[in-house]
Amino acid sequence: MLGELPSAEMTSEQMTRVVERIDELLEIDALDTRHLFWEEMKRVFFAMRETQPEELDERIMSELLGAMDALGNVLYPIERRR
Repeated sequence: MLGELPSAEMTSEQMTRVVERIDELLEIDALDTRHLFWEEMKRVFFAMRETQPEELDERIMSELLGAMDALGNVLYPIERRR
């Protein structure tokens, strides 16, 4: 659904369009918690986009890299199934 972007390189503008597309496609069902994933990913995207380099000290970078590693470990089996 989201593979409509022709470029392999994701720009901020393209990511914004993807987020808008997700919002259009997303129907929130109170019993289906998968929407929380997309909502959280959207929040992370906007937070990262607004983060300035001077805000990333060694402690924060260490925490972010650890969190990204943990997320990568969860997403890897999903990628392999494709």
